[in-house]
Amino acid sequence: MLKKSMPWIWLLFRAFAISSAEQAGKIISILVNVVGGLIARKRMEEMDDAFWDQVMTLNTKSIFAMTQAFASVDDRTVAQL
Repeated sequence: MLKKSMPWIWLLFRAFAISSAEQAGKIISILVNVVGGLIARKRMEEMDDAFWDQVMTLNTKSIFAMTQAFASVDDRTVAQL
């Protein structure tokens, strides 16, 4: 997904995954995805559907992309995630 649409972010995620795997001894046993990208600060009553969709897209895509980056480092990692 990010490989095509945002290749520079994919490269950052992949570099982070490779560095983490090297420090951990090649196998990542646990990956904790913490999301919460800030698009804008709005109170609930100020949010519309489009804004909510934008927030959810950012958060769910970041989880998927980071997990995909770690899974691509080593086939053994996939079973652990």
